[in-house]
Amino acid sequence: MAYPQIAAFARLANGDVAPVRSMAGQPTQISRAGHNVVYDPVYDELWHTNPEAQALLAFRGAANGEEPPVRIIQGPHTMMAFPNYGVGVDAVNNEVYVVEKEYITVYPRTANGDVAPTRIIRGPDTGLQNARAILVDTARNLLLVGTNNGIEIFDRTATGDAKPRAVLAGPQSGVRATRSLPVTAAGTLSDAEKEAYRSGNTGSAVQSMDMSKKYFVLLVGGGGGGGGDDDGGGRGQQDPGAAGDAARGGGRRAPRGPGGGPGGACAWSLDDLAAAKGKVDLPPAYVLSDPSGALGGGRVTLNPNGKEVIVGQNKLVSYSFPEIF
Repeated sequence: MAYPQIAAFARLANGDVAPVRSMAGQPTQISRAGHNVVYDPVYDELWHTNPEAQALLAFRGAANGEEPPVRIIQGPHTMMAFPNYGVGVDAVNNEVYVVEKEYITVYPRTANGDVAPTRIIRGPDTGLQNARAILVDTARNLLLVGTNNGIEIFDRTATGDAKPRAVLAGPQSGVRATRSLPVTAAGTLSDAEKEAYRSGNTGSAVQSMDMSKKYFVLLVGGGGGGGGDDDGGGRGQQDPGAAGDAARGGGRRAPRGPGGGPGGACAWSLDDLAAAKGKVDLPPAYVLSDPSGALGGGRVTLNPNGKEVIVGQNKLVSYSFPEIF
């Protein structure tokens, strides 16, 4: 079992190479159960959640070794329960978003200690089931969240039991919605069923997302990657259905996922998503595929300077994708 660390590699690293620096050790408070690292280039900070400690950690961008966080949001007033997935940083409005599986908490970006959320998105109308990935688009004031229902699009300042303004899912998009909550024959949900569903193992529709400077949102969809960290492997993007033969907008030809939908790293224009209302099945503008096989994993991030997409889970693979930059 690997020890908890955040490792940094040279951009052109290839093969079995050592990291150029590694953050690890008890002072860092990094957890093996945390499944996200988010970099804020505006304030040069790294963000990571520790679900066992119910904490959000902020580090210097150049942190190394056993360096402790510069700030920790932690305590009963934070309302964090098990924040092991998405973190969204809004450097424009100085806010940070933390995804729990059924709700989202929002804090001041510079908060430290036992700080209460400034907003909470939570309730049956939100559709936040097994929520994980999150993106903040300050140009259009949008909040995108990957859930079991697909990609839910909220107003950036949404609060309470807010309905999403749109939900992206369906065979043309390659973003699937998973099965409904299990219900007993009597029509009621048992406590055991609720806990089993909330704790994962349901094949989350989206594991991670990123956004390019040209305002394309990117994710691995339609069978392009494996399952999530607690999905048992290989189930993360498996039921896209049939799709058209090519991606929209003059992009690369769309490969097929296991169910026929576009498979690979899929990119949508945020202008198109901002215009969407209700449930939409919008094909991606571009699809990046690997001729040697499926993309390796459901995690994705971008290197804007190199116009690259980096995909991985147990390994990292870089692809050139200049169309979205």
